Amino acid sequence: VRRSHIIDPRTGYGIVGPTSVTVVGKTCLEVDVLATTLSLMGSEAGAQFLKERYPHCEAFFAWKTQSDELKTFSTPSFD
Repeated sequence: VRRSHIIDPRTGYGIVGPTSVTVVGKTCLEVDVLATTLSLMGSEAGAQFLKERYPHCEAFFAWKTQSDELKTFSTPSFD
């Protein structure tokens, strides 16, 4: 199992990867924290979190499935 350098506090282990989250927002600090947080939440929950709490931010998610298929998801205004 490949694991990321991002540690899931619920398990104490790195999240299963590879995974990537890119966030566009107002400040570097904000997008860095959000990218890590959204990596832990996943695309659907992460997109909902942004919509409710950070409506000025957008995100792009990419991950590989267990069958090594690349999947992507982005919030509506991500360019």
